[in-house]
Amino acid sequence: MRWPMYSVLLVDDEPAVLNSLLKAISWKEYGFDRICTANDGKKAMQLMEKTAFDLLITDVRMPNMDGLELLRNVRRYHTQTRFVILSAYDEFEYALEALHLGAENYLLKPINTAELSATIEKALDNVRGVHKFQANPAKDQDIFSENLLSRWVSGDLAGHELSERANIAGVNVLSHTYCVMLAIGLSDDAFSEKAEEETVKTLSASYDCYRFNFKCR
Repeated sequence: MRWPMYSVLLVDDEPAVLNSLLKAISWKEYGFDRICTANDGKKAMQLMEKTAFDLLITDVRMPNMDGLELLRNVRRYHTQTRFVILSAYDEFEYALEALHLGAENYLLKPINTAELSATIEKALDNVRGVHKFQANPAKDQDIFSENLLSRWVSGDLAGHELSERANIAGVNVLSHTYCVMLAIGLSDDAFSEKAEEETVKTLSASYDCYRFNFKCR
């Protein structure tokens, strides 16, 4: 299947970071035909007032309008835009607010290209409608948690980084054993979705239950 083309807006007040983001990712291979940049939140918002973007990747600390304020504005006017937060500061409060705002991920600088690539892939799954986006905190947290769980299972996330993000998402990664239920090839219809919801509801009554979609490589 050939997916449609996408657009991305990269926002950072450091030219070197913007240049690195442009070169680190093979944007065309992911299907991005429009790649724009801005050096602060205010200029980014001006661009988004003219046209919507599928993906927004933004720094937190910037002049004029910081990244979190930018995301609050984006959430009001462009609810389908997926976004990723970048920061040079490992600050729990920033990460937690980014999570509540619906961020796909919270990445620390210098950016790990593999982690950014995995985050972009997950964001595109959401853009394509693999998950129906709901503008509420519970669903927003699911996005962050699914990203974390998927990357944990695939081996892309471990150690301190895993523990830190799991703490933010409220996911227990310290159990000695886990029971895994795998559902393969469920169709994207109301019946399958209802069956999945009921299964999770039943299991959650007795266990810590985490649900996520996993793409085999």
